Amino acid sequence: RQQESNLRQEAERQTQVAEVALEDARQQRGRAEENLARARAAVDEFLNQVTDNELLSVPGLQPLRRDLLISALEFYQEFAQEKADDPALQLELAAATYRIGRIQRELGQKEAGKASIADAVKRFTALRDQGVDTMEVQIGLARALFYLDRLDETLELCNAIRETDEDNPEIMSLMAETYNSLSFETGVDHATALAYHRQALPLRQQLVDQFPDSASHLASFGATLNNLGLLLSRQSQRREAQDMYREATRYKARAYELEPHSILWGGWLATSLRNEALMNRQRGSHEQALVGYRKVVDVKGKLAFDNPAVESLKGDLAKAWLELGNYQRSLKQAADANRSLRRVVEILE
Repeated sequence: RQQESNLRQEAERQTQVAEVALEDARQQRGRAEENLARARAAVDEFLNQVTDNELLSVPGLQPLRRDLLISALEFYQEFAQEKADDPALQLELAAATYRIGRIQRELGQKEAGKASIADAVKRFTALRDQGVDTMEVQIGLARALFYLDRLDETLELCNAIRETDEDNPEIMSLMAETYNSLSFETGVDHATALAYHRQALPLRQQLVDQFPDSASHLASFGATLNNLGLLLSRQSQRREAQDMYREATRYKARAYELEPHSILWGGWLATSLRNEALMNRQRGSHEQALVGYRKVVDVKGKLAFDNPAVESLKGDLAKAWLELGNYQRSLKQAADANRSLRRVVEILE
């Protein structure tokens, strides 16, 4: 209970920081026109703090997250209404419209969000047609196209941007995410999906090289390696798949080490560890597989202990112990299996 209380206090502290950013944005909007860009930057920062704060996804805090998102949505909508006819502020308006769509999606307003982002695409496109073809306009348009699932157009625009700014990290990241999304589209066969992930791989490798201490880039690179491992295993290329899983685990472990509070990175790490264990099991490397399953239990145990308010993590931990226990039983390790299965009962009681 004490740990849950501490978790709630930390979420509320971060919320106060976000609210300060929003209040600064409101004050800037009420001043001179030259401060409008600063106002939007302030509320963008507020929104980033809300959407990136995993603590606000903890049960009991989702209403707070929703209230904060609604506050940001109201700001952007007021901004859009006030400046709709100002020709000097069309870039700001396009960016605000895009943000409105993203927030609406976060709030579960899917159709409204889609309509807002489509409006943003029209606004960014109009700016380009008027000769305002700055990097901010191009990146804004590429982002909006991505969130409308217009993936081929996203790639086409990203490639065009890279002709003049090859190492732009935002564009490389967006391209990699686009390839990832394409690989999961309905009807895509394994060979095509594999090709998409192989195109994403060097982009994410370059981002890791540029930002070696970025947990997000490390985890995303690990995710691509893991996806390659899955596809290779389905093609019976087990040795290659094992190598991919091993590397995926290494990069995800580094991400989790950098941000040990992240439920997402911890979950991703557990997934790669489990895949590696499964591959060792299929190859008959039972001792290595057991080590892998125990590591999965360790990671899921840490996640459950660090986040007691997230009930689903206890269930995940119980499943990890159950899988280990059943595997130990299959290897005739009765005493170890019984200990593991007792842990399942203890967790679920």
